[in-house]
Amino acid sequence: MPSHNIHKLCASLIGLPEDVASHVDIVIDSGTCFVHDVGLEDAVTFINEEACIVFGVHAAIYCLYRDEKLSEDSLKALALHMLLDCIDRKAESSHGSGHALQRCLNFIENRVRVAMSSNTSSICIHYPLPKQLLDSYSLKLLKIIRSIASASRNALEKCVNMISEGKHKKQ
Repeated sequence: MPSHNIHKLCASLIGLPEDVASHVDIVIDSGTCFVHDVGLEDAVTFINEEACIVFGVHAAIYCLYRDEKLSEDSLKALALHMLLDCIDRKAESSHGSGHALQRCLNFIENRVRVAMSSNTSSICIHYPLPKQLLDSYSLKLLKIIRSIASASRNALEKCVNMISEGKHKKQ
């Protein structure tokens, strides 16, 4: 995954407050929100010894709510973090950075839609958020992803290039 320095720089490029971006980075990467890379990764939890899948998008929204940090900026930071992690994963298999960016936008939009179309997350975890509210925040996240893609395209392309350069240095 991209370094937190890249996450931090990209967050500043799209105008996110550093404290919000840092908190979201910790939630996603620390594993304290069900699983490392929550948002892109789904989680498995157990209720009465039965395995249950929690959609990563819902889990991330829940953890931001749990931490009393759920806001427009935290959803924007969540969208950006998921996008950068996805680009890091898909850049090698894509033909060009623009292609990786578009593939990831489509991938994340699809993950949000799948989470919204399922009742699994709200059944698996005793969320203090009803399904309608989870879906409302998921819909906001979807709109934010689209907004970042159009309004911050140049900044995103810089981020993609930083990720690509970082991968080349590691090789």
